[in-house]
Amino acid sequence: MAQNPEFAVLLAEIRAQTAEIQSATRAQRERNDAERAARADDDEKLAAKRRKGEYGRDWQVLQERVDMNRTTLDDVFSGVDKSEEARAVRTIIERDVVPRAREEFAAAMASDDLAEDVAKLERAQKDLAETIARFRTSEPTS
Repeated sequence: MAQNPEFAVLLAEIRAQTAEIQSATRAQRERNDAERAARADDDEKLAAKRRKGEYGRDWQVLQERVDMNRTTLDDVFSGVDKSEEARAVRTIIERDVVPRAREEFAAAMASDDLAEDVAKLERAQKDLAETIARFRTSEPTS
């Protein structure tokens, strides 16, 4: 039985577009993993500074509680931890850290690299969707 040439072309296009999407996804995952590893190292250095009291007594007390599993950083940040130290830290974060983090996030979202990666992935997904649509509308021939 002979294979429909149009079917073979569509199938090759789907395979190529799928490979492109997988490659872009894999590259993004690798970047995310590298960033996560770097953050983990930074987080441990930050915790060590808190333990030493370099960020003040409130952070030192909170880090001790985190180390003893009496609270978590998520609880401190979210307001679940109602301690005086957690309230003081949240006040500082809201005043000093949040505005700076918003600016950094906006800058990252405006990054040419990120925009290019997203556009490339969107193009590949669009191409794949168009190829699949053509495949669905093609009539099989014997």
